[in-house]
Amino acid sequence: MFDLRPMPKNCADCATCPKVEWSELGQEGLDHLTRVRRTFEYQPGESVFHQNDDPKGIYCIEHGNILLRGFDAFGHETGFRVIVDGETIGWRSFFAEQPHAATALALTACRVCLISGTDLRAMMRDYPGLMQRFLKTLARDRGPAEGLLLRSPQLPVRIRVINLLLVLSRHIHDADSGGGKKEPTRFTLPLKRQQIASMVGARNETLSRTIAALQEEGLVKFKGREVVIPDYGRLKTESERDRW
Repeated sequence: MFDLRPMPKNCADCATCPKVEWSELGQEGLDHLTRVRRTFEYQPGESVFHQNDDPKGIYCIEHGNILLRGFDAFGHETGFRVIVDGETIGWRSFFAEQPHAATALALTACRVCLISGTDLRAMMRDYPGLMQRFLKTLARDRGPAEGLLLRSPQLPVRIRVINLLLVLSRHIHDADSGGGKKEPTRFTLPLKRQQIASMVGARNETLSRTIAALQEEGLVKFKGREVVIPDYGRLKTESERDRW
């Protein structure tokens, strides 16, 4: 049912370990993390946690893509971030001791490890570097503010779509650090067209016209769910034009 790579027996052997906060633990700490982690698998469309749920700990994405989305008082959905393997989620609510501000929805087959609040507190006490790493993550994270960038009514839909593509390419292939690269940036789109429309606050037909226009300009190429950005630097420069 799941198209997942084999689960590593030890967190030290996990391909995502160098990318996440747990890399601060060292071998002894990672052995302890392996003993206390709880692993769950999700099918596309299943929720890892729901908005307003009390936080149980911090979730580490071992495999798959997850959409963070929030609902307002009228039930309107806003997707504001795509999470990929090698990232952690749930820490903002855990540290704030507040309910989750968003629902985490599996976009693909996912495997997620949960580290409980009790185990987290003990590990942060025993390994002070872990807390320092999470503080850095907190300081750098845009959180829901990224959603404002994608849905701002003051930005043309064209710019919102470009911003979303830049966000997805950065999260998936760390393309943001390679703006000067001449080779094309490629990634598989983890979102359906309807979800993209929701994230940028546009109607489906408006989104279709915008995508067609971007292709005609040679800024982006779509083939099914594969996205090719021929010139990442050009697309990034384009995102700064005609903002207002």
